[in-house]
Amino acid sequence: NSAVATLLKGFTPKSITSVDDLKHINNVDLDPAYSRVIIASQSFYNFLDTVKDGNGRYLLQDSILTPSGKSVLGMPIVVVSDDTLGAAGEAHAFLGDIKRAILFANRADFMVRWVDDQIYGQFLQAGMRFGVSVADEKAGYFLTYTPKA
Repeated sequence: NSAVATLLKGFTPKSITSVDDLKHINNVDLDPAYSRVIIASQSFYNFLDTVKDGNGRYLLQDSILTPSGKSVLGMPIVVVSDDTLGAAGEAHAFLGDIKRAILFANRADFMVRWVDDQIYGQFLQAGMRFGVSVADEKAGYFLTYTPKA
């Protein structure tokens, strides 16, 4: 949803150059009361998918508990296109508690009404209404990955 993605981009920005930076944000900057999820662009996911530990094992692990089937550092990952969180080729992600960060208000599931028209008289108009807003500014961070020079 582009409305939610626009709000995610407005969270406190953090730049990372390694998994250690990601661990610092997860362990120190983000309050332990929040649950964690990573909403990653394709480029950020590629970064996570290629990182190895000291024994040569990839940090991105298979997980039967997460909808995407993958997790890193115990956090589930949701992958979106690069264009959703930035431009193509930019590695961006949201790390935090998405349910406490964004309020998704579904005002009316479905609305139907008759609308006057100058040519056809009346026609039946159907629509859906919703609203999104930031609920808790401290519930997450907007991450940008740039490789070390």
